[in-house]
Amino acid sequence: MSYDYEEYERACEKIREDNEGYLALFEKDLIASGLSKKTIGRHVSNASFYINDFLLYDDANPMREGT
Repeated sequence: MSYDYEEYERACEKIREDNEGYLALFEKDLIASGLSKKTIGRHVSNASFYINDFLLYDDANPMREGT
């Protein structure tokens, strides 16, 4: 996709909002699996970096495009 900067920022913000829900579900599943808080925190942090930073670096790519 090609955006001007303001469109890109709006698209990224919408994606980050959607990602909050995905990360909450991911964390809930990790908690249910019995992992330690430290491990859960590390996994959620890594997933957050991937979907909120790495995938949005060049273009506004939602999570489904990065899997």
